[in-house]
Amino acid sequence: MESIAAGAAVGLIECAVCQPFDMVKTRHHLSSQARSVASSLQAIHAEGGFRRFYRGVGPEFAGMVPKSAAMYSSYDGARQLLLAHTSLDEVAASVAAGAASGPFEAAVVQPFQVVKVRMQTKEYVG
Repeated sequence: MESIAAGAAVGLIECAVCQPFDMVKTRHHLSSQARSVASSLQAIHAEGGFRRFYRGVGPEFAGMVPKSAAMYSSYDGARQLLLAHTSLDEVAASVAAGAASGPFEAAVVQPFQVVKVRMQTKEYVG
């Protein structure tokens, strides 16, 4: 339970910090007129100020908490299971647990990512 709560908290912080960068990346990729990251920053800010950088943040927040919770709890569970039932050392068990937690994270986050990107790009794609 502790790893689920920690994962959820980390997910919220990650989302709050990274969302503006994700918005710039998405729009920069879609704009045929964006010549630089700076031009993408200026264009987004001109459209709606600072708040525009957080367009699509709702689905991102909604998906980030379960994504991080799934990743950290599946990592923690897999690592404990591997250490208890195999002869793997700490490092090998951690690597294997990390690999095992990825599919859980991806399965949880993908639907939210689709909604977020559609919100970020609705003026650019039909």
